[in-house]
Amino acid sequence: MKRTLFLAVLSALLVGCSEQQSGLTLALTGMEPGDSVAIFKSKITAGLRESEIDTFAIPDGNLFIPITAGEPQSYIIYKVPRRYPDGSIEAMTMKGINVPVMPGAEVRVEGDFYDHVITGNAPFYDELAILSSYVKPMIDKAGLAALSSYETSKPKAERDSLKAVSEACRDSIQNFVTGYVADHPDSDAGLYAFYMYADLEEHHDCLEKFSEGVRTGALSGVYAELVADYEALLKQKEAEKSVADGMPAPDFTLNNVEGKPVSLSSFRGKYVVLDFWGTWCGWCIKGIPEIKKMYAKYNNRLEVVGISCRDTEEVWKKGVADHALPWTNLLNGSGDADVTSRYAIKGYPTKIVLDPEGRILKSIIGESPEFYTYVDSLMTK
Repeated sequence: MKRTLFLAVLSALLVGCSEQQSGLTLALTGMEPGDSVAIFKSKITAGLRESEIDTFAIPDGNLFIPITAGEPQSYIIYKVPRRYPDGSIEAMTMKGINVPVMPGAEVRVEGDFYDHVITGNAPFYDELAILSSYVKPMIDKAGLAALSSYETSKPKAERDSLKAVSEACRDSIQNFVTGYVADHPDSDAGLYAFYMYADLEEHHDCLEKFSEGVRTGALSGVYAELVADYEALLKQKEAEKSVADGMPAPDFTLNNVEGKPVSLSSFRGKYVVLDFWGTWCGWCIKGIPEIKKMYAKYNNRLEVVGISCRDTEEVWKKGVADHALPWTNLLNGSGDADVTSRYAIKGYPTKIVLDPEGRILKSIIGESPEFYTYVDSLMTK
């Protein structure tokens, strides 16, 4: 448990004050003696990887956590699996409770991990309840339909129908949320729901509908993040046009493991595979043996240029050494040196094949046999 949060909880228990404090109250059903919850705390726009994690015992399902932060936060609550007397552990459920916590608010969660109600002493929570009353059932319906659509025992027509149901639920949520924003431009809860559920590319026009008070209010950071995301999306769309098959590959210069700058243009005369990867990417690592086989066969005519993304320099160098990568290895930069932006990279691994003149021949996302078949066809012409 984080020391600061532990001391805050202890202080609240010792004070035993009669006045209601700003904080998060949990009143969860279905909990047993010895049960605990794990709470991931972060900014609303941050992911789980950027969260502080605390674990609390909650034997009777009740817990109060004082909130002292001066900015909106996200508290995501998971049940810690029980350990049974025989040493076995309860199956982990990925169903969590996502609670937005506004500064100075008294927030309460009642129910279980599948069916719960979030209330608070601010208008934000009254509006959130209205939004949730529509969105939550639709999310549940979409999830069940999507899950059932993956059951291969079902006929294809039935699976396609289930996928259509899931997509229809998604569209219904989008229409409800964007409609709410149009009718309630002064709503922080509308902005929160838009951030959580709306397709930014499809509904970016909603950004202009929010009032100045919402744009600069308690959730100004969320609004700024949406604006930045949309600007990045526009840049990616432009980048996609510039890196279509047949286009000249954008040149770049990055440092290798020795700290020396290497330019893409220095490989002219050879076929080149740009391998966008990361040490954190399971499929990237899984594919290394196959890339090594390919490189051993064709390195007289083809160079692999590995571009490590989202890694620190230390982790990247260790990864190159641990996996004994024999080709050119570079570390992606940031800002103007971010090569993933120039190449509109959407997923990892992504492999882009260039001809000896530096033109883009083909881009393949994921670890796919298609890539190796394509390279074989090039090398055997």
